[in-house]
This record gives sequence, C-alpha cells and structure tokens, in this order.
Amino acid sequence: MKESPAKRKFLSKGGTVLANLLLGTKLQDMTSGYQGFHRDIVRLFMDYPLKATAHFYQTELRYLLRKYPSVEIPIHYLAPSPRVSEKSVLNSLQALLYYTWKRLTLRPVSL
Repeated sequence: MKESPAKRKFLSKGGTVLANLLLGTKLQDMTSGYQGFHRDIVRLFMDYPLKATAHFYQTELRYLLRKYPSVEIPIHYLAPSPRVSEKSVLNSLQALLYYTWKRLTLRPVSL
C-alpha cells in the first residue's frame, strides 16, 4: 500500500498536536480513526450546528463529546487525495479558534 503524502501526514499529526494543545484534549489522533457512537450520542449531535464544513468535523465532534466515554481505535489508510484545499484548512482553523476562544473564556461548549 502506498503511503499518504507527507503534507497529509503533517496536517494530521500537526492538527492533533494543535487541537490537543488549544482544546485541552489528550487524544492520539484528533483527525481520523474509527468512530462508533451509541444512538443516544448520535441524537445529541445530529442537529448540532457544527462549525466545520470539511475535515475538521471529526476533531470538532471529538471535542464536543469529550465528556463522554470513548475508545480510540487507530486506523491506517491511504488518503484519497494528496491535495488539501486551502479553504478546508482555513475552515478548520476557524472552528479550532472558535472552540479555543470558548474554552479560554470559560464558556466551553458541550453536547
């Protein structure tokens, strides 16, 4: 299997480090992995207005669900595209800064 491009790996690892630092989380991978949710948890976020419109939604959900028990199941996959759009990166940063601001002003958001 061919490896994902270095840029994708950097964004994934760097995104996890940055998200953990700014959001106060301690996950190994905030950007990918298998996610399974109990139906009661799914009901919590089905109608929630996520800030992310692209890849960051996984990190956003992990942050919003941080108070609920979870298990990380790492996966290894080939990124579908070596390209990561600038718009996607900017949206991710906007969402990250929103939740960081909420956290720092003692108004953390949860589901």
